[in-house]
Amino acid sequence: TGLDTLVVAIGQRPEVPTGLQVEVERGNLIKVDANMKTSQEGVFSGGDCVSGPASVIEAIAAGRKAAEAIDCYLGGKGDISESLVPAEEATTWFEGDFPEEKLALVSHLPREVSIRSFDEVEQAWDSDTAMAEAQRCLRCNVITPPNEKVLQDAGCQFCGACVDSCPTGALVERSVYQAGPPDYVVTTICPYCGVGCQLKLEIKDEQIIRVVPDPKGPANRGEACVKGKFGLGFIRDSNRLTSPLIKRDGELTEATWD
Repeated sequence: TGLDTLVVAIGQRPEVPTGLQVEVERGNLIKVDANMKTSQEGVFSGGDCVSGPASVIEAIAAGRKAAEAIDCYLGGKGDISESLVPAEEATTWFEGDFPEEKLALVSHLPREVSIRSFDEVEQAWDSDTAMAEAQRCLRCNVITPPNEKVLQDAGCQFCGACVDSCPTGALVERSVYQAGPPDYVVTTICPYCGVGCQLKLEIKDEQIIRVVPDPKGPANRGEACVKGKFGLGFIRDSNRLTSPLIKRDGELTEATWD
């Protein structure tokens, strides 16, 4: 399925093909010299097929040693530390667009007060300062749309995947932040359309506080649209239907699920 070479590294001794024409020793292990060179001209070897079952680190070290020897064999100096991949440039999407703001300092109790009490020495920010500091993004290069696009023009579908995967906690669902950890989780199917997306509903105090697309869902595989992710507010609506209705003579009347 697209593989050119499959290398098995499970600590087994090799079966050296006779056509390889390399000298073996000690139970079919390939014999090499100090430079990892085999008896066959231009063929180098290392790892378990030379040392026998060993650790991955030893195999990697043998591979590096062989690579240095191969470089010398091909006319080089044995230096394989050169990086052929250009270094990744730092993200500069917002460089120059926003001024740098220094972190607000907190106040401390005067020394003459702190040495005579057990009160906390470092004081908290006042509410205005705390709210101003909260406007900072923890890591812009993680949660900001590329190419300096604003959210409205970035093709965002409001599926919530960035909220679920944000590694820094810069994006948090408001309902989850207020409610805390769920009491239990219920797996269900999204009711909005016929695709059949599988969702996990996080329940707190018998209320749905968060919807997470199920990675094991056969139809959606961890994805959801804006309705499936955030469109369950109707559950708390006072006008929500709590029993099935059937229209009879032009009027909707309550019925049973049976």
